[in-house]
Amino acid sequence: MKNKAVKIVLICAAATLAVCLSIGAAGYFLFFRDVESHNLDIYKKDQIVSNGRMPDVEELKPCNDISFTYYNEKFAFFESHGYTLTAYYGNNEYPEKKAYFMGKSQVEKSFTHGKFDMIRLKNSEYDKDFPKVAYYYGFNDETRQIVFVHFHDGDIDGASDLEVLNICRFDKAVSYKNQTDYNSQIEI
Repeated sequence: MKNKAVKIVLICAAATLAVCLSIGAAGYFLFFRDVESHNLDIYKKDQIVSNGRMPDVEELKPCNDISFTYYNEKFAFFESHGYTLTAYYGNNEYPEKKAYFMGKSQVEKSFTHGKFDMIRLKNSEYDKDFPKVAYYYGFNDETRQIVFVHFHDGDIDGASDLEVLNICRFDKAVSYKNQTDYNSQIEI
């Protein structure tokens, strides 16, 4: 009788361990994930809710090329969302578009990140405060890129502008033009 009880306990313990490991593995993929997308439909939805801070694709014309990256990082019940749209201009169009977008925005803060002159836009009265919601425009005079970034994370309590741009994978997003595996999904 004693051996039978020990066997039952060991079998129950092994079964419980197997179930726990299965649930843990499934939980990992449900609660911890990073998603990256270049789907323009995601940008169009974000543009609508941005109240004009993220430009309509028509506003970017005439540009040479456009790239878009959406990045979603999930850790348990906490999520960060970063939207980065990059427009590439020729020599003649860049200064005009830079002036247009600089004049369109209400600047909260200016700073430099890499080769980009960045501005953080003022949040509207309906937005949560920085860093929970942030909009940026970036200008690279050398490569004639204009970048538009929207970040939101309702649970973040503190972050610098550079940390927010890192969460959005800004450096990776602006380098897609140079990668051979990226094809622009936006018709100009």
